[in-house]
Amino acid sequence: MRRIVFGLGGAQVGLTILITLAGGWLFGAYFGVGLAGAFTLGAALAMSSTAIIMKMISERLQLDTEHGKRIVGVLLFQDLAVVPLLVVIPALAADPGELGWTLGLAMLKAAALLALLLAAGQRVLRWWLHLVAKRKSHELFTLNVLLVTLGLAWLTEISGLSLALGAFVAGMLISETEFRHQVEEDIKPFRDVLLACSS
Repeated sequence: MRRIVFGLGGAQVGLTILITLAGGWLFGAYFGVGLAGAFTLGAALAMSSTAIIMKMISERLQLDTEHGKRIVGVLLFQDLAVVPLLVVIPALAADPGELGWTLGLAMLKAAALLALLLAAGQRVLRWWLHLVAKRKSHELFTLNVLLVTLGLAWLTEISGLSLALGAFVAGMLISETEFRHQVEEDIKPFRDVLLACSS
């Protein structure tokens, strides 16, 4: 899958962004959209809803087909591309003269914060969820999952990064604990409502 993920997936994301950047360069003055806006638009257009598409191809029994594997490879690369894009896009709002410095600082902060969260956060989170689970309260467990997600989103926000990056990292950390199946069941109503809204 490596060639499909980084070859086809990278080409899909890269070409989509490059095409919108070219459009922004050619027609940006007419529409009032600069290169930063064109990059953001391209990044948004390059992304797909993994949950919706995986559900569709699973229902059609196409996961093991050749085109199914290609679709999954592209979706995997899109998921990997989310983290750098969540760092780069907020930094594009900086003054053009300081863009390089702002991007470098944002990437450095993101690397340090992600290293800290992924190294120490998982152990702390597992300990905390074990402590909450001993109370045998479904509502308390759900509230703590939301607290962790909002807390990490707030932490990345005050670090000068995006709220979405913190929520994304919280999801990654929770998915690596033994409570991931319980959390998946708890958030299923929210997921179904949001999927229905997005479709």
